[in-house]
Amino acid sequence: MWYSLSISPSGEFIYATDNNNKQIYKYTNQSAQSELISSQKDYFLTRIASSNSESYIYVTVRRGYIYKLDALIDNRSMIYKKLALWTGISSSANGVYIYAVEETGHIHISNNYGLLNSWSVSSPMEGLWSSITSSITGEVVIAVDKLGTVVRSIDYGVTWESFSTSLKSKMLTSVAVTNDIYNIVYVTAYNNHIYTLQDTNRPTSNPSTISPTISPAINPTIIPIIMSPTISNPTAKPISSVVNL
Repeated sequence: MWYSLSISPSGEFIYATDNNNKQIYKYTNQSAQSELISSQKDYFLTRIASSNSESYIYVTVRRGYIYKLDALIDNRSMIYKKLALWTGISSSANGVYIYAVEETGHIHISNNYGLLNSWSVSSPMEGLWSSITSSITGEVVIAVDKLGTVVRSIDYGVTWESFSTSLKSKMLTSVAVTNDIYNIVYVTAYNNHIYTLQDTNRPTSNPSTISPTISPAINPTIIPIIMSPTISNPTAKPISSVVNL
């Protein structure tokens, strides 16, 4: 039973968790074949996040801890010893910044590859958090909860603001953000719709002129995306409806 999926920011690696067999598989854009990279027989894996390096893959365990997986040497290490019902995790492209949310609690952040002494509660508010995402630099972070709350940080999780109130009546389930100058946010909801939130104050120049450059090295050099001024409550627009089969 496939449970969680993560694509590296470079698009080179795809990771998927299989909770029937407690295994993690890797796919690459160069091959249609899957590769078993880890078997976690004692754990119910809930969420997975990946950097551009195979050495920095982050996995949450249901009512358990957060682990780092090194697919190159098949090594797993516990990096956050906090028991929680983790519902979302995200990583910057170089693996330095990690963001995680728990279903009934706070937003958690590590600013140093998940080392045990690098974690802190970055959000003063509690929520029924369902998902979190970040830009490739880790500078922009967006989280959603089951009551329709959408919050954003543009300073690596140091401060937070309400990003939109137009989805307050929706049970939000997941969130993703683009990494171009348009900063489009995609949000899924329990009502079978996908919504977009867009910063209309963004400049309209060609995104390719300032696209971040990512090196395939373990610690790639990343050019930060140009940030726009704080937006004022963007309006959510439904973009599709899921057809029940």
